[in-house]
Amino acid sequence: DDGSAATAPPEYEAALKGYARCDRLLFYTRPGVETAATLGLSRSALRFVPLGVRPRRDEPLPPGDYLLAVGRDSRDWATLAEAAQGLKMDVAVVGPASVPEPGPLRLEPQVSGDAFFALLEGAAAIVLPFARTDRPIGHLSMLAAMSVGRPIVATRSPGVEDYISEDIGSVVPPRDPRALRVALEELSDPTVAAEKGRAALIAARTAFSLERFVREVDHEARGETS
Repeated sequence: DDGSAATAPPEYEAALKGYARCDRLLFYTRPGVETAATLGLSRSALRFVPLGVRPRRDEPLPPGDYLLAVGRDSRDWATLAEAAQGLKMDVAVVGPASVPEPGPLRLEPQVSGDAFFALLEGAAAIVLPFARTDRPIGHLSMLAAMSVGRPIVATRSPGVEDYISEDIGSVVPPRDPRALRVALEELSDPTVAAEKGRAALIAARTAFSLERFVREVDHEARGETS
């Protein structure tokens, strides 16, 4: 990169000087690579390495009878509530302190660890309705869903499409309840949810496996190529 595209904010200048001395800079989204290049870092040092996850089972369970929305910060609960009005399948929510009321969203108690993964496995699909679309967000939740073979609906934001393809879920425009409703209805069909859930678990074993991630990071640290 010729460094002519943009000037970094003053508060980033010291960090960028340090980054410029690195042989490799790894990013878990492609937009992160592009942003770094725009700020003047050498494109030859920038690498996209997707995050990885360890699958939690060999085969996914049959799809459950509810959709599960997860997350605490930067979630668009209002758009999800509008999209879920009259939906045949319940939409459970875990993460925030509250959800819009009255409305169709069912707030679940806060859980973590195995209890959280039990909620994931009990769902038909995972919903990530992002409010912020100016930075990468929610990738660990996407990988958690893949690890148990659950398809994903997510709002388009930087790097989402690096992880969610059509065979494992849907990416919808921000603040678009109609598009979100269509995606929710599609994954309310057990046949569709099962098919995309199987593809999600395969992705957790291949493109987003933890072993692949460790191998690629090691290769980059050694200055090798995969």
